[in-house]
Amino acid sequence: MASKRRNMFYENRKQETTEIGTCNLPSFCGGKYIFQRSDKFWVFDGFDFIEDSPRPITDYGLPNYVKSVDAAMVWAKDSKTYIFSGDKYWRYNETSKKMDDGFPMPISDFKGIPEDLDTALTWTDGVSYFFKGDNYWALDNAMVSAQDGYPKPASAYWLDC
Repeated sequence: MASKRRNMFYENRKQETTEIGTCNLPSFCGGKYIFQRSDKFWVFDGFDFIEDSPRPITDYGLPNYVKSVDAAMVWAKDSKTYIFSGDKYWRYNETSKKMDDGFPMPISDFKGIPEDLDTALTWTDGVSYFFKGDNYWALDNAMVSAQDGYPKPASAYWLDC
């Protein structure tokens, strides 16, 4: 039955899937995937889009002047969602369901991490990775800076090319 639902999902959402095929935010949170493109996001439960998808990114509390999100991740250091756009970032609190006060902040707070990211993620070991172009950076959570020896070519490590 699950494969039938997936096929129905694909056939029914073929146009929407094509539109978000270039999404830069596949983030797994609470058993759901969140895909973002431009000023909208979709919530996917593994079988279908849910929660009235697509929805505007302002639903997360981002200001209207933010037209797109470059990257987002749940940081293992504090279990909050960090949303990056251009040279700024915001911190979203999943518990209170709103942006934390005092944001945006400059991405330069993450020393050695570039602006205008392509994507970011926190791996199962708690290390956060940031991607831009052909390079990636690993974050030292304690120092809040890129680990020594970064950036490195993403294709060599992540794709074994």
